[in-house]
Amino acid sequence: MKPNLFNYATSELSQDAFLLWLLEWANPLNSEYDLELYKTASDFLRKIIDVDEEFDIKTVVCKKQQYHIDVLAIVNNEIAVIIEDKINTQEHGNQIARYRQQLETDLGTQYDIKCVYLKTGNECLTNLRKNADSGNFKIFMRRDLLRILEKSNSDNIILRDFVSRIKFIEECTNQYKSKPYHEWMHNGAAWQGFYSWLEDNLGDNLEWRYVSNPNGGFWGCYWYWKWCKAFNFGIYLQIEQNRICFKADSKPNMDCIKKCREKIFSLASGKNLKIENIRFHKGNFVTICFVDTSYLFSNDIFEEKEILAKISILTKIIDSIAD
Repeated sequence: MKPNLFNYATSELSQDAFLLWLLEWANPLNSEYDLELYKTASDFLRKIIDVDEEFDIKTVVCKKQQYHIDVLAIVNNEIAVIIEDKINTQEHGNQIARYRQQLETDLGTQYDIKCVYLKTGNECLTNLRKNADSGNFKIFMRRDLLRILEKSNSDNIILRDFVSRIKFIEECTNQYKSKPYHEWMHNGAAWQGFYSWLEDNLGDNLEWRYVSNPNGGFWGCYWYWKWCKAFNFGIYLQIEQNRICFKADSKPNMDCIKKCREKIFSLASGKNLKIENIRFHKGNFVTICFVDTSYLFSNDIFEEKEILAKISILTKIIDSIAD
């Protein structure tokens, strides 16, 4: 495989440097060195500040870690662009809101401040979209970046290496579509891709994240919460990579858990659905029983309609319990 700088420069600081470098290429004076890279950089800048292709970029001044901002670009001495750059981490402590407030204090009303959350790794979008709405920032994900960079006609090796690296991340994420289930089931990136697909198809109430525990942790996905009046607890579905669990919350009573499990077994009867027992552990959240995740993948392959149909069987069981 051809050596790639970004296989070694994998930190967010390295990605910050690439983005600052790319934005600097949007300066018109740099078009004489590489016209195609200048066009690509200009397209990227226009896209993140939400202006059309007729917008005239006259000057771009890039600043690294000013006010602790990952990437700050001053465009035409009138627009201040804040980019919060992430690979695998997430925003915390209202970073973008704090950066915006700092710039508003120091720069006054002279600048139109644009805030962007740029992510080249994977992340659940449910809460991110809510935060973007409340925090007034734009979400710019890996696919958005690829759409711009892949069509570049520049042969610049730094650009080509970066594109190759994030295409590799995209390919790893999409392995759940192309590889048999047993080949990707231990691949965290593929689970992130699969959960993102579920999020797109099952709605904004679905969330996923990494769950750490003493046994090593797992990528978990949880959704379809319903209140069960008869048992006095909420019930929902949670995928823990190798199993799909029926979960109870609200510190459930163990006798009620057993009765609920019996009802799940009864409802699953005749549905070609193998429900398995599990030893109960008291706590705020209790696994009632589970189905092996391979249930979703007949013949070991990803098939959209079949997966959604089988998930519907599981959600209907919860509906019946909650009624």
